[in-house]
Amino acid sequence: MTRPQLRRLIRESVFPLRETGVVHINSIPVEVEIADDAESRNMGLMFRHNVPDGTGMLFFFPLQETQSFWMKNTFVPLSIAFIDGDGFITNIERMTPHSLNSVVSSSPVPFALEVRQGWFKENGIAAGCQISGLPSIKKRDSSDNRLRHIIMEVIRE
Repeated sequence: MTRPQLRRLIRESVFPLRETGVVHINSIPVEVEIADDAESRNMGLMFRHNVPDGTGMLFFFPLQETQSFWMKNTFVPLSIAFIDGDGFITNIERMTPHSLNSVVSSSPVPFALEVRQGWFKENGIAAGCQISGLPSIKKRDSSDNRLRHIIMEVIRE
């Protein structure tokens, strides 16, 4: 086994392959890994030592609410854009490696996009810019309603 093959094997065992996609901000493509379940959202970009330009992780939450992130076990300085249900960036924040301080969305959002720190600024991307190619929230509405129904049933018991 060659050294690159060994590195790939280790990377894929530590960072399981996730669904990927491409979103566009100001016509700039960003290749994203999609974190749309609790396990992938909790892992995020932990233990990575680099995030190449033009790539990132798109977090998709089942409920549109105020989101909070930290950088435990994350080695790369990141920028995070919080994105509302219409695809508009509400705020962009800088995140410091290994920091346990919370970075919070300025309003309830269903999406967040992490990229290498400074990438948004270098590409003229700021709050108010719209992102296209996001997963459809409507696809999640039925599961959100089921989740709300289950929660209400448990609360009533």
